[in-house]
Amino acid sequence: MDYQPAPYPGHGSLDLSGRFRSRVPRRRSRRFSGAELEGEFVALPAPPVSRPRPLGEISLSQVLAALWRRKMLIIGSMLFLGFVGLVISQQFTPKYLSQGIMAIDARPTYLPQLGNTMAPFAPDSAAVRSEAQILTSRELIEDVARKLSLDKNPEFNPELQEPTLFEAVFGGLTKSVAAVARVFSSRDRKIDPETAAALAEQQMWSNVVSNVANNLDVFTDGKSYVIYVNFQSESPQTSAAVVNAIMETFLANQVEYAAKRSMQTNAWIKQRAKDLKAEVEEADQKVQEFRSKHGLLETRGGTVGSQQLNELNTQLSLARADRTQAEARLRAAQAVSKGGAVGDSTMEVLASPLIQRLREREAEAAQRLSEAASRLGPQHPRYRAAETELASIRGQIRREINKVQQSLQNQVDVARSRERNLEQQVAAIKGREMKVAAAEMELQQLQQEADTKRNVYQEFLATAQQTAEPSRTGLTTARIVSQAVPPVRPYGMSGKLYAAMGMFIGFLLAAASVLVFAERRRGFESADEAEDYLGVPVLGVLPTIGSFLKREGVLTQEVKENPSSSTAETLRGIRVAMRNRRADERNPQVILVTSALPGEGKTSFVGALGVVAAMDGARVLVVDSDIRRPRLRRMFCRNGVPKLSDVLRGEEPLSAAVYRDKKYHVDCLIASGTDHSPASLAMSGHWQSFLDEARKSYDLVLLDSSPVLKVADALCLADYADAVLMVVQYRVTSRRAVREALRRVLATRGPLAGLVMSRAKVAKTETQPYYSGYAA
Repeated sequence: MDYQPAPYPGHGSLDLSGRFRSRVPRRRSRRFSGAELEGEFVALPAPPVSRPRPLGEISLSQVLAALWRRKMLIIGSMLFLGFVGLVISQQFTPKYLSQGIMAIDARPTYLPQLGNTMAPFAPDSAAVRSEAQILTSRELIEDVARKLSLDKNPEFNPELQEPTLFEAVFGGLTKSVAAVARVFSSRDRKIDPETAAALAEQQMWSNVVSNVANNLDVFTDGKSYVIYVNFQSESPQTSAAVVNAIMETFLANQVEYAAKRSMQTNAWIKQRAKDLKAEVEEADQKVQEFRSKHGLLETRGGTVGSQQLNELNTQLSLARADRTQAEARLRAAQAVSKGGAVGDSTMEVLASPLIQRLREREAEAAQRLSEAASRLGPQHPRYRAAETELASIRGQIRREINKVQQSLQNQVDVARSRERNLEQQVAAIKGREMKVAAAEMELQQLQQEADTKRNVYQEFLATAQQTAEPSRTGLTTARIVSQAVPPVRPYGMSGKLYAAMGMFIGFLLAAASVLVFAERRRGFESADEAEDYLGVPVLGVLPTIGSFLKREGVLTQEVKENPSSSTAETLRGIRVAMRNRRADERNPQVILVTSALPGEGKTSFVGALGVVAAMDGARVLVVDSDIRRPRLRRMFCRNGVPKLSDVLRGEEPLSAAVYRDKKYHVDCLIASGTDHSPASLAMSGHWQSFLDEARKSYDLVLLDSSPVLKVADALCLADYADAVLMVVQYRVTSRRAVREALRRVLATRGPLAGLVMSRAKVAKTETQPYYSGYAA
């Protein structure tokens, strides 16, 4: 819903968000409806009221104003906490900070014995951080603590420190409880004195190491290889000594670790080489055993079977050649025996000396036969003798040829037999080779495994020789850049800085408390703040008069004794403001005065307003309409008789029921406060006739009603009044209570005229009340 600003709203409503909304004046209804969220009162042009501020919103001016109002509280908090900071700084023992600088060495190193330059591995940020964490390890710190005998320093050994009063009281109690617990626990397990002493010493060193670690700070800048080592101590010499000892112990541990690692590496290399050699020998043994088992003995020319096969193949080839040659000779001899020609080729075939001599004799006999035939004739004895000799020689030749042929046949048979024998041997060896083919494959696998292990062994030996040589792994990778020196001045903030910090913290806490209180405080600080927050005009601000124990009647007496005071003028200004809020420019006759909660000063305001009006010549009737807890009798008409209930019941006329107060010249109508049904009396229909009769006799009728948030009596009476005023106590009534009370009043269409702030510290308010500081 959009907020429509109205000129000093006289007819408006407070919606559910707390915003006061202006409405067009309408004819007032006498009906009371709790569901209706509209109130009605006549409006005239007046200065506009700002839009109500949402809950929780606060402006800069309000912040500054709230801080200024509580300036003494803020200054007091600053001074107090500054003093506390100064006292605390005096309780601290000054500590001295020493710093040492180390660097992870990434530069190349020249090794004369090797004649080359070795560049160490350039570390990354993670490696640098790892080295920094090693510097803070408990083992290294314990080595330093033992080296410097820090267990004898009370700063690090709690057992040597003098206990404070608190530690003496509660520490003794704690030790007693621990001793009792140890007694009961010792029943279950027995601890000999040596073990107990060892445990105590271990605990002592653990405490020393923890205290040293708490004062040690190792860090890097994340951009370089530099490590900063800081240490705080009560002694400047101790702080520097601890830093230097930590860096030197770190470097010594690195060298020792490198040497130990080298020894471990060499030992491992030897053992590994021995194991690899054994594996190679075992693999070779398996190969030889497999060869022997399967007859796969191998020589330089190959395996025995392959060599035998090659030899047999060679012999078989020769045997075949011999057999072929023998068969050829046999065929030649057979051709000669069948009467073939005898020539050179035959002579090469029949290369027998006897046959050659017989051939010579045959030739000679043939010549003689030819000569005899030509000279003597075929019948000549010499011819026949020559013929007989030639035939005999040829017979001998044939016999010799047959012998040779038989010999050649034997040779052919032998050659064939040898060839068959060789073929059988080759076939046998081939069969055996085929049977061991699978064994050869397995042998090949075993041989490959053996070769692989042999290669691994040889490569390992080569690598081991390089590893055994000096390398960058045995070199120190860090160096000390800057030694720590004993500091001259203590480290940390001085007493002045502690005091300044305390004052600053005091300012922050006080300012935060003031702002939180200003945001969540119970009431309003000024009329402008109430108008800005609620959107309802504040008609006046009344000051605090009288002590806390005596306030009722003091305001009335004040305006009676000082009719020209600022308080009296403020009350007159409230009457004028209410008159200006009516369209007919007439003073409202019946004014209902209420509040959100009890004790906000509405009864005192009603009495003071009635007295001021009476002093100005008006006829005033003050009605104690707070039927449940009437309070007006304490200020007016102390001797009067309560007759309000009689008038409302019609049992007695108004003229006979009122009682006139001769001191203040005000007529009073008092309630008894003992009625059995106050709710029914508040909702009585006789209020209308009673107030109509009162309007005829009085210029001003003031109704002092009950609080809105406690009972519904005021809401019932709001519909009969010409104007409704709500009294809000300065800085006391909560904002939520005021807003809820306004919402309830406007829900009854009550003619809300505005608010009146009571019991205000006028001199300290931002906005002065009406007519303040100006009086005749």
